[in-house]
Amino acid sequence: MTVVTVILEAFSKSDMRAFLVFFLACLAGGCAHYEFKITSPPDMRRHVGTKEEVILRLDPLEYRMISFEDHLVIRIYNRSSATIQFLGEQSTVVDPSGQSHPLRGLAIPTGSFMKLVLPPMPHYLGASGPYIGVGMGVGYVYGGEWRDGLGFDNPMWTEPRYVAVDEPGGVTWRWEGETDVRLLLSFQAGNEKPFTQEWVFHRKKSG
Repeated sequence: MTVVTVILEAFSKSDMRAFLVFFLACLAGGCAHYEFKITSPPDMRRHVGTKEEVILRLDPLEYRMISFEDHLVIRIYNRSSATIQFLGEQSTVVDPSGQSHPLRGLAIPTGSFMKLVLPPMPHYLGASGPYIGVGMGVGYVYGGEWRDGLGFDNPMWTEPRYVAVDEPGGVTWRWEGETDVRLLLSFQAGNEKPFTQEWVFHRKKSG
């Protein structure tokens, strides 16, 4: 068995087509990845790379940002002495096409944080029924077992299959190319007046 065969068999467990797309993209573009730059607020302009978190304070909140596998991960800490409510229904993320997407509201107690991942990552659920797969051969999964197109059990395919599902509310979107995304985040501390903090991020190729 060649090394290439082993690699192909391993990747076909998840999604052979995704692997082939990734492999061809690497050949064409040298597997370049993306990092991010804060362009607004103007006094907060920073590069957000993959090695260290960028930590910025916008009272009463502290933002910690890092690039991870072409995603921008943002943790928002409550540094005040009172619980802060994130007002998701009054907040939005505007994708590169200009479409606005909703966010979920939640409470952020003192010393805790909320997390945003841009673009959102799909959730994965175990496939409970038959699954038809097309890749190196044709087969299906039933009851957690892989069977090839001839109906014979394949001992290498006893793992459960997983399928990607969109976030409830249709908030899954793509961030492609060197483009901008805008965040408008609304918060409220106790009975005080709600406030909004706005960010703009630019996605930039690196490597």
